[in-house]
Amino acid sequence: MFKIVNSGDGAVGKTSFLKRFTSGVFVEQSQSTIGTGFFTKSVKLENLDHADLTIWDFGGQGRFRDILRDFIIGAYGALLLFDITRYQSFSNLREWITLLRSKEEDYELPILLLGTKCDLADVREVFPEDIDKFVEDNNLIGYFETSSKTGINIEESVKFLVQYIFNHNKGITQHRSVY
Repeated sequence: MFKIVNSGDGAVGKTSFLKRFTSGVFVEQSQSTIGTGFFTKSVKLENLDHADLTIWDFGGQGRFRDILRDFIIGAYGALLLFDITRYQSFSNLREWITLLRSKEEDYELPILLLGTKCDLADVREVFPEDIDKFVEDNNLIGYFETSSKTGINIEESVKFLVQYIFNHNKGITQHRSVY
């Protein structure tokens, strides 16, 4: 069982991403996530028949950010999302990283950066050179551009994170709490 947290500003597509990942269907999110929610799915990995995932989805509004610290406990990794068409959502990523790594035991938490809405690349406000520098400067494990609408890199990005977690935690046998 792998606990993963899903974070980023409001309206970047976090819940749409998870709905596409877990159901394969695009559901345009019309209302904000209030507080938290969670999604589950099993995936098959390279050296692992299946990995059971519990992905916690956090509301991106400021009033919900303080509860994120408590929900990180026991997480193996994090997805950090921003909207490539909204520079402000990219500018706020440092604050999210500070929250995700706020406790000493979470300093090494593997974080995968995801740029959402790549199907809208013609109105892009965040460019690859800025993203590459950000990934390197913040010790993130990688970057994927995704589209919940088209399905681009949805499954691949989550599997990349889980494979990374598995490869860097050889012999995971202990069950961490998912709550």
